[in-house]
Amino acid sequence: MRRVVGVIIALLPVSVYAQTGDGSGGFFVRDYAEITSVPASQPWWALTFDLVIKLGLVIGLIYLTMWALRRYVAGPRARARAGGGAGLGRINVLDSVALGPGRNIYLLSVAQRVLVVGATSSSLATLGEISDPADVEALRLAPPATEPPDFADQLRSFTENSPTFIQDKIGELRALAAQFRRTQPGESS
Repeated sequence: MRRVVGVIIALLPVSVYAQTGDGSGGFFVRDYAEITSVPASQPWWALTFDLVIKLGLVIGLIYLTMWALRRYVAGPRARARAGGGAGLGRINVLDSVALGPGRNIYLLSVAQRVLVVGATSSSLATLGEISDPADVEALRLAPPATEPPDFADQLRSFTENSPTFIQDKIGELRALAAQFRRTQPGESS
């Protein structure tokens, strides 16, 4: 193993050297000025376009691979779990709540009953069981909990209910943005 590592380390610098063009047979690392003196073989926009096309191709291949893995490798339960469906399995998570880092409580629907399960990072424990048919059906048909407001709604609420000096600054930013939108490129104000 040490021999292989030694040979690899010994051969690494050889790939950096280039033979001199003056016929002296010596080796040296090419100077930066020599490398940059050669004009580019293509214009910058052609290189940029080529880069964007190749990046798009790589991203497309990533999505195609993920689709193929989901379609052909993952079974129907994994597909249902990834898509958010909950009708194919015999055990369904009706609701969950996080109590803290690594501590959750789950409502699990199993057969004709609902289990209350506590989960930590190292164990699971059954906290309770609901087996009354009316209660089980009520839990299964209960609407899902409301989603928290999205960022735009929270920001709007903050800006509407903020102190006056912040509202003044927001007004100045909006006026500046409107002025910026009105000016055309190449126009000076």
